[in-house]
Amino acid sequence: AAAEAAGASVFVRGEDGLGRWRLSPAAGLRLPALAVARSAAELLADPRRFTVRRCPGEDCGWLFLDRIGQARFRSVRSP
Repeated sequence: AAAEAAGASVFVRGEDGLGRWRLSPAAGLRLPALAVARSAAELLADPRRFTVRRCPGEDCGWLFLDRIGQARFRSVRSP
C-alpha cells in the first residue's frame, strides 16, 4: 500500500514557493486508504515511531503517539 501511495503522489509547488509531495486526486476512492498508508510509511521513517503506543483497553485497537512518555489513551465513549 505504501508503494501504491508513493506512485499516486505528485510534486506540487505551494504558494510559499516550496515543493511538496501530495496524493493525486486521480486516486479517487482510494485516496483515504492511500493517505493512511503514506502517513504510516512516513512515521516508520521518523524518530517519533518509538513513541507509538497501543491503547491498553481489551476491545481497543487504537494507536497513538506518546510525546511525553507518560500518556494514557482515554476512551471518548461516555460511561
